[in-house]
Amino acid sequence: MRKKGTPLIRAQKTEYKGKKFQSRLEVYMYKLLDDNGIKCKYEEEKFTIINPFNFPNKSYEKTINSKDKLVDKGGKKHLGIIYTPDFIVENGNQRIIIECKGLATDVFSMRFKLFKKWIADNKLDYVLFTPRNQGQCTFVFEEVKKLLKTPN
Repeated sequence: MRKKGTPLIRAQKTEYKGKKFQSRLEVYMYKLLDDNGIKCKYEEEKFTIINPFNFPNKSYEKTINSKDKLVDKGGKKHLGIIYTPDFIVENGNQRIIIECKGLATDVFSMRFKLFKKWIADNKLDYVLFTPRNQGQCTFVFEEVKKLLKTPN
């Protein structure tokens, strides 16, 4: 948790080896994997964790342009919820998902929880990591090496 009064440091988009990363932490994780010959996908796969749906009922909500009025937003189609992990490492039937998050927002926390439920509901063999700093990335790298040595 950030100390009160300390400035919030935003992620800096960075390019490395022709790939555009969302943060320097992602670059650090990628270098650990790539420099050691561990092949990974970077933001290449999307998972639909909630399908698009129609909401047939009335739903009175405030909108950006409605000032203090509530507007009926019901009877409309809602987009699904998609999750795109930073890194996927294949290990036989097992998949290793690495999501680098310096600062996890409430939106990310909810989306990640839904992703974990989706994995559980589909009985998939995924191992998840969410490093938040370089030290944790190094830990993740060591754990990934161990997992890759384990026959699946």
